[in-house]
Amino acid sequence: MDFNKIAAGLFAAGIVFVGSLFVSESVFTPDRLKQQAYLIDTGVVQTAEASGESGPQYLTGAEFASLVDSGDTKKGEALFKKCSACHDLSKGGANKVGPNIWNIVDSPVASRSGFTYSDALKAVGGNWNIEQLNGWLFNPRAFAKGNRMGFAGLKNDQERANLIAYLKTVK
Repeated sequence: MDFNKIAAGLFAAGIVFVGSLFVSESVFTPDRLKQQAYLIDTGVVQTAEASGESGPQYLTGAEFASLVDSGDTKKGEALFKKCSACHDLSKGGANKVGPNIWNIVDSPVASRSGFTYSDALKAVGGNWNIEQLNGWLFNPRAFAKGNRMGFAGLKNDQERANLIAYLKTVK
């Protein structure tokens, strides 16, 4: 008999709880914004993609190359500290979680001996020129879908330019 009273009380409490959710949703409906009320400048250039979709893009071509040419190598060296957890930058240094990237600029993609690259990165081909590094550093997951690099990327054009300017000096 006591069990039935407890079960009936819990059941009644559940009905009251669910009923109050329905009532509160009908009384308090939030207004959804059609567009963001306050735009936050992230430093990312917004352009249309070749596919016709619009979304965040990064600076490329001659504009980015000029940023690299005028890049601050000291700031790039400081930024590399994020990379040094996984990459060694010394000549003949060992591979870590990622490959040794000494003299990486203009070297072939996925070519460091002793490191096992993902098939996605092997498929990229070409050399790590400024454009390739720019795309990779912006968003490694989008650059080579299926690669194993866990880094989310550098979204700021000037930071990427500073880092690449620094990497150009390490040879």
